[in-house]
Amino acid sequence: FYKQHETLNKKGVKWMLTFDGNAGSREYDYLLPETIYKSKFFVNTGNSPFTKLMKTSIDQINEAVYTNYKLSDTLINGSPQKELELI
Repeated sequence: FYKQHETLNKKGVKWMLTFDGNAGSREYDYLLPETIYKSKFFVNTGNSPFTKLMKTSIDQINEAVYTNYKLSDTLINGSPQKELELI
């Protein structure tokens, strides 16, 4: 999986990957090798249908988005957001 991203990086191909994130207080964090991406930010993708269906809570879902290129201040969901510059 990571080797494919390294190959794309060597070829100069820009890519974006959604991989992990959080739902309410639950963290689904999987550390990608910092050598394959340059930016990470979160996008709110709505509420969890599972917890809503189970009537346990309404948990907001935030997906982590990784890119292999630097982003400046950008518009995400209609509002300015600074991404986390990791490399």
